[in-house]
Amino acid sequence: MEPGTTLCTSCGLCCAGAIFATATLEPEEVEWARTKRSLKVIQRPEGPRFELPCHLLHERKCSIYAERRPDVCGAFKCKLLSRLEAGEIPLDAALVKVRRLDELFTRARAHATPTTVEALLDLGEFEALVTRDFREPLPPPA
Repeated sequence: MEPGTTLCTSCGLCCAGAIFATATLEPEEVEWARTKRSLKVIQRPEGPRFELPCHLLHERKCSIYAERRPDVCGAFKCKLLSRLEAGEIPLDAALVKVRRLDELFTRARAHATPTTVEALLDLGEFEALVTRDFREPLPPPA
């Protein structure tokens, strides 16, 4: 198995809602996403999106990978995958980062409103890891 495939099928955090809360849909995908894939589509000023986590994610893998998926799903590459493919990070080191983000994500979901210093520190580490290794920083809310 290719290292990129191994990384993605060991992760799934992009679809789980750890990296983004929503994913972009093309306008022509909206009806299909709603009716054929039962995705929760929302309209935003920047365009249509569907909410994450995606219910089509099963055991860290897309259950419709071989079928039609939203364009964004086939096009997305996290920063970690790009670094792996560029030879900047070995697979084992990338998988360590995935495991740590997954651990922090699991703990963050357990503390919807963090009230302890440990939970707040976890959220800070979570955001730093996401920004450093998985996506660019999100712009502040308008």
